[in-house]
Amino acid sequence: WGGGATEIAVKSVASAFKSVMRSSDVLTRISEDEFALIMPNTKSESAETVVRRFLRRMTNNEIEVSGHKLSCVVNVGVATKSPNQKAADFYKEAETNRRTANETGQNNYVSTFAA
Repeated sequence: WGGGATEIAVKSVASAFKSVMRSSDVLTRISEDEFALIMPNTKSESAETVVRRFLRRMTNNEIEVSGHKLSCVVNVGVATKSPNQKAADFYKEAETNRRTANETGQNNYVSTFAA
């Protein structure tokens, strides 16, 4: 469907994220089709609740491209940062979780929690 479809999908995903975010959360696009949602001062259970709400919104979310309705598939990696953990290691953990979620199905998430 081309780059136009990608941009429509990205806007749809961003909109779904924004609908479940708090004003203190930060959503950033880190690649063509990847986002990071930074949730400061958030307990892991609360982060999972936000992710589940986001995935519910995405399950029924369709985009229209050139007169065709398409659904977006998303997978999410969730990680909580420990106080002494380096940012690069934290990001790597979240990315590993996202890849695991990709392997387990559509519209899924995998999470790990800091000790």
